[in-house]
Amino acid sequence: MRITVEHAGAERGLLILQQGEGNIGLKLRLSVGPSGVEVQLRHAATSPSELPESLLRYVIRSQESLILDDASRQTLFSQDPYVLQKRPRSVLC
Repeated sequence: MRITVEHAGAERGLLILQQGEGNIGLKLRLSVGPSGVEVQLRHAATSPSELPESLLRYVIRSQESLILDDASRQTLFSQDPYVLQKRPRSVLC
């Protein structure tokens, strides 16, 4: 996951696993910053402040990958609370 985040030029990456019907759990959070790479193991449900839930639920339903080159542009997901608050440039799910 570290290599994927570094090659994508991303600031962070999340490993999310579906645990049963409709229950999504965040397992790993990787952040890249000036002091290096920080990895946090997590065992908690996701929250709207951590990821764009509408985008994640769309990917789970469609069973397809989704790439947004510019998440700030008008898309199906531009009104997601995470997108409005964090204003991510690009998203891969």
